[in-house]
Amino acid sequence: MTTRLNGHCPNCGGELVRRPVRPEEALRRHPASTLRRHAQ
Repeated sequence: MTTRLNGHCPNCGGELVRRPVRPEEALRRHPASTLRRHAQ
């Protein structure tokens, strides 16, 4: 993906970066939801 887009977002032209990893302690205190919500 980075090669084809040359490292830039096709929507805003910003730099593509890796998504940050959630710290293990934060994940224990506030686990990710299993419920998906969709806007209507």
